[in-house]
Amino acid sequence: MTKTKFRVTTMVTLGVLTSAGLAVLFLVPACGARQTPTMQTSEPLPVERVVLFQNGMAYIERRGEVEESTIDLRTATAGIHDVLKSLSVVDHDGGAITGVRVLEDGDGARLRIGLSGEGSRDLSIAYVAEASGWRPTYRVIDTGDGNVRLQGLAVVDNPSGEDWTGVRLALSTEVPLAFRYEVGTARVAQRPTLNSDGRLVLAPELTAAIPVPTGTVQNAYGQANTIGNEISQRAGQRMNQRNAAEVDLNLQAAPQAQPVAEPQTTHAISAIDDRDPADGFTLETPERLTLGAGESGLVPFVDTQTTGRRVLLFKPAPVRNGTPGSSHRHPYHAVMFQNPLESPLLTGPVTVYADGSFQGDGVTAAIPANAHAFVAYAMNPSVGIEASRVQRQDEIRGLSVTGGQLRVRLRRVVEHRYKVTGRRTEGDRLYVFAPKEAGFEPEGLAGDVIVTGAGYFVPVEGAEASVRLVQPETRTVDLGSEPKHAFVPALLELIEARGGDVAPLRTIVDRLHEMVRERVQHDRDLTVQRRALDQRRDALGALRDVPGNAPLRRQLGQSVAEGVRTVDAATRAIVSLEAEEVELHQDWYARLRALDL
Repeated sequence: MTKTKFRVTTMVTLGVLTSAGLAVLFLVPACGARQTPTMQTSEPLPVERVVLFQNGMAYIERRGEVEESTIDLRTATAGIHDVLKSLSVVDHDGGAITGVRVLEDGDGARLRIGLSGEGSRDLSIAYVAEASGWRPTYRVIDTGDGNVRLQGLAVVDNPSGEDWTGVRLALSTEVPLAFRYEVGTARVAQRPTLNSDGRLVLAPELTAAIPVPTGTVQNAYGQANTIGNEISQRAGQRMNQRNAAEVDLNLQAAPQAQPVAEPQTTHAISAIDDRDPADGFTLETPERLTLGAGESGLVPFVDTQTTGRRVLLFKPAPVRNGTPGSSHRHPYHAVMFQNPLESPLLTGPVTVYADGSFQGDGVTAAIPANAHAFVAYAMNPSVGIEASRVQRQDEIRGLSVTGGQLRVRLRRVVEHRYKVTGRRTEGDRLYVFAPKEAGFEPEGLAGDVIVTGAGYFVPVEGAEASVRLVQPETRTVDLGSEPKHAFVPALLELIEARGGDVAPLRTIVDRLHEMVRERVQHDRDLTVQRRALDQRRDALGALRDVPGNAPLRRQLGQSVAEGVRTVDAATRAIVSLEAEEVELHQDWYARLRALDL
């Protein structure tokens, strides 16, 4: 880098961390350090590099050549803890810090850093401070040749109170652990108090909050210190992001701060445990940035051609209040494109342009490196889609059998089916989305299906499409007493495949199925015969007191006797079937218990 030479006292308005290659120094005043008056100037040591993190932190690096033996850093009172906690100063010409003094400076504070050595020296100052996290926005321009132009810009803020001129800027999604720790607040040890005769004086219990006189900053810090070391939200809470093309944005009021009922403490490591372990990334912007104090601006971080086109996308939104929306019947107009970077693209708004005109706005969730994304920006009511989900078992295969216990492998199948109605514009390509399901894997996907972390985007050429998801499952069932179980065919296939004699078992199974049909027929005949017998008995009873009907009564009596014989025969047939079934079950049980395959 080009060294800038100054005779300066540097004025800084932000707080502190270190980067790789910069030594962390514990800044304690050196006894007897020589104090030299510092020349004041309005030109600070220039900012060389800024790394903005999405969790509300910024890494600042300054570098330049100075000749004086002290440098002053100015900060707001609220930021003094960050400064004292993490300031890093490196003299690249071999010098060292001789000490640091904290001086009051109006409504802020000044850190006067003493430097050893004489003459000009190359000095680096690095630190982190709270800052607004950067926010990504995207533009997708359909060029109509199977490609789109993807432009990504980050909204960044400069809250430092000084201009950033020619700064190297990096945008990071990493979540470094950053504490609020009040190293700038004086702490006095609690000691026992003795009265004049040497007795211990017991301190009264605190029954109310310590009052803070208005405008007394020291007392305010003292009261804050009684709460204990707080792990700040700056430790980083990254939102869970789903790789989906449609994001539902719910605007919610910020939660109200709750009063602290009693002191709470925890270990710093818990702040790391609670964070999302996903790896972050850092993008270096290609050009140096100039941004005035207090200004916000757009910084490009990607501008390139990538594979993509406008499509129709059927991906129903979640049902709300029990009523499905239009997306459960119609597809969206959407733009499909591939992330050209080796790092993810984060959630942000997307503006779509095509045919020299604005098409609509959408929102994308996080897009992994080199992955495809679909961003919906309008509804297409002219195309209708009927979607259904069918689940079944389509394969049962025997694996082993021991003592009547059959182990089988099943294959459960979930099939998503789509039927397209209406008219599509020529050239419109339609994709339907089938979500992933836990434990299931796709079967028979074509090469042009786009697979994402959330599911499968399947192109539809005709009027119908389907996606099959399969899940193998192993199960053990007892077939010793169940010769009519649905898994018996798998058992017979297993025995035959292992060279066993399946004829006796198959005969039992076939006979049992035949007996089911016979039993149904016998039950039907018995019901008819009993109904006819009851009618004849009723008629015979009606003639009992009627004179001159002896021939008819004899005829009815014979018919009743014949009906009784028929009913008895049908009953005996059913009893015989039941006895045969018991014998077959016993034979089945004995044969199956002897199997060990």
